[in-house]
Amino acid sequence: MFSLSATTLYQPNLQNTADYRATQLTTLALRFSSRFAITGTYSYTFESRVLEGKPTDNTNVTVGVAFSTK
Repeated sequence: MFSLSATTLYQPNLQNTADYRATQLTTLALRFSSRFAITGTYSYTFESRVLEGKPTDNTNVTVGVAFSTK
C-alpha cells in the first residue's frame, strides 16, 4: 500500500504582486507491512525577495524508515 500527498502554497504581497513566496511539499509513503514503511519527502520553496547573497530557491529531499512495535 502507498500514499501520496502534495501541498502547494502561494503567498503574494497584496501591495506588490511581484513579491511572493511559493512552496511545494510532496510526500510518498510505501507501507510494506502494518509495522514497516519507507517515506520520502520533496520540498521546494521559492522567494522572490531575499537577503543579498542568498539564493531565491531552496530544495530539500528527505528519506525515512518507520517501524512500529504495535
